[in-house]
Amino acid sequence: MLNRGYFRLFAELPSYSAMTLDLVAESTVIDMLGLLSLDFTKLWQWQSDPALFTPADLERLKASGVTVFHPAVGYTTGDIYTSSLRDVTSWTRFISAHSSDFLEINCSADLQQAKSLGKIGIIVGQQNSSHFRSVEDVDEFYGWGQRVSQLTYGPNRIGGGSSHPRDPGLTPYGLQIIERMNNLGMAIDVSHCADRTTMDAIEASRKPVLVTHSNCRALVSNSSRCKTDEAIRRLAARGGVMGITMLRPFVRSGGPTTIEHVLDPSTISLG
Repeated sequence: MLNRGYFRLFAELPSYSAMTLDLVAESTVIDMLGLLSLDFTKLWQWQSDPALFTPADLERLKASGVTVFHPAVGYTTGDIYTSSLRDVTSWTRFISAHSSDFLEINCSADLQQAKSLGKIGIIVGQQNSSHFRSVEDVDEFYGWGQRVSQLTYGPNRIGGGSSHPRDPGLTPYGLQIIERMNNLGMAIDVSHCADRTTMDAIEASRKPVLVTHSNCRALVSNSSRCKTDEAIRRLAARGGVMGITMLRPFVRSGGPTTIEHVLDPSTISLG
């Protein structure tokens, strides 16, 4: 298999080209919405008791080829502040307990350091900013290690959410939050923001904005979670980065969906 340029990492996985594996090995691969496990019970156990994370769990993560994970969740009900604080501090505790294998990403230089040290980087973030009860809370969470925050999941004091028909745009309070995030160096994520709020945030931020997980509205016209061409162009013009989500509802309106559909340039309307 090696002579043909394809081989399997593990018996149960499909084969990959040697070129693909070499590219991943040489690159700093960042998954901007990647949980360490889709088994949420296991994930929460790791956060509450880091000793439950085993060497086998570590090897599985390393085999993914991902250098840095952004394992963000979003709390939208109950005591959002307390839940978010618990999540952020739990990641800090987990990374500290496994400091020989994990590195908390606090600045851009840490991205390359994680790669050079052979560690898995963790960017601590949240998929909702309702835990910012005041502008001062941005400072508090930054101090605990949060480096990315999605402004809205549903509608909140900051602006509109993509799942809700009403979109007031970025509020005056939202503008204050963006200003404080810019000053501290906390990245702004607008993945779940509604259209007007998305555009307002891109324009208001003095620093590049992220769309960590979305896709092009041109592909799925009825998806409010996908971004318009206008928003994508403006995001790019101001230095922002967009992460493409490879879930079927983000790629096609219906039918079987494969990696070929994700990579097909003829389906993209952007010039």
